[in-house]
Amino acid sequence: MPSYINNGCLMRSGGSRNAMNSHKYEVGMARSKKSGIALISAMMLFIDFLSNVFKLVKKLGGNEQMVYDFFSSPEGAEKFSKFIIEIKSEIKKAIQPLSDLIASLKLDWVNDNITEKNFPVLPKDEIQSEKEYKLFHFGRSISSEVAIVEMQKENFRPATTRELLSWALKNWDGKTVVVALGQIWRDSGAYRNVSVLYFGDDEHRLDLRWFGNVWNDRYRFLGVRK
Repeated sequence: MPSYINNGCLMRSGGSRNAMNSHKYEVGMARSKKSGIALISAMMLFIDFLSNVFKLVKKLGGNEQMVYDFFSSPEGAEKFSKFIIEIKSEIKKAIQPLSDLIASLKLDWVNDNITEKNFPVLPKDEIQSEKEYKLFHFGRSISSEVAIVEMQKENFRPATTRELLSWALKNWDGKTVVVALGQIWRDSGAYRNVSVLYFGDDEHRLDLRWFGNVWNDRYRFLGVRK
């Protein structure tokens, strides 16, 4: 077997080649394993995505065949797209204007900056299925960011202004201070503001508070199940 000198040591070239080939093989196998795991993960995510699409389409009045057609032909894709556009249009028509929601609550005072322009309809507002709400009370002073994290631990997200008002129509006791951290309006000074329902000076009020507040324990935060 041929040999050579490397740093004063006698090496057998055949053994060196075998070791290198073995190392390359191990590296190749490791890469293949990682690629395989990544592929399986991607497939599982796609299957989960399709399952959620099927559920949503059924809820909106469609069927699974529409989804299959979307992926299998240009005509199916066009038909499915028109279906989604029509549904989205109907949903928007069904959403109450902010002014109507406020009027329904018969509040004594409303901040003039709580308008359709400053608090537009968000995609979360367009979901018309029955929503599960929860009023979070942390019993301590807390920042907005930490309050949101605590909600997310229970699979809830902060409510938007419209969700706050919709919830209040049936559930607000007219006294509890309730904050909607899910929709922010920046004023002329770039301060971030969120909507708050409360009772003060013998009036039921809808006002704005700074998102950067450290809220004391009298505040509650409205959450919506994700």
